[in-house]
Amino acid sequence: ITPPTIIILSPENKSYCSNSVPLTFKVNESPFWMGYSLNYGVNITITGNTTLTLSEGTYNIVIYANDTAGNMGCFDKIYFTVDTTPPTITLLTPQNKTYYNTVPLTFEVNEPTSWIGYSIDSQANVTIVGNTTLTGLSSGTHNVVVYANDTAGNIGSSDAVYFTILLRDVAVTNVVSSKTVIGQG
Repeated sequence: ITPPTIIILSPENKSYCSNSVPLTFKVNESPFWMGYSLNYGVNITITGNTTLTLSEGTYNIVIYANDTAGNMGCFDKIYFTVDTTPPTITLLTPQNKTYYNTVPLTFEVNEPTSWIGYSIDSQANVTIVGNTTLTGLSSGTHNVVVYANDTAGNIGSSDAVYFTILLRDVAVTNVVSSKTVIGQG
């Protein structure tokens, strides 16, 4: 009289950055038949845990299990997304030119991100939250690449941009001499 109880372990209500999404679940009794329905489609028979091969998009899935007494159990819908496209990053500045002392780093990303960073001259990434100014660079030619992770975990990168830093010397003008007197008191 009691239908099988089904617990879905995967997929979860989140985005997946792979076309292969595991379908794993537990049933509290040995079922006579099991299947799933993807996006309200026809039921597909399965014999246990499996892997779904899906294209990009938004999905919902329901798992069913029928016991030998004919009782049908199902697990409520799970909603998830498959997103395998990395973010596109467009560097606005720097450009391939000479900068003096500091360099603006401005860019656009085409989708929400969970992380953004940049690398100067193939060094370790520096985490940032948005546009910034590059400082402390030595004179000479440099390159920068901006990276971003989207909320599904795909990582994208900009094209490398090469630029030159020319440090200007600070000119001291109008020097006024002063006298400091230290006394005992």
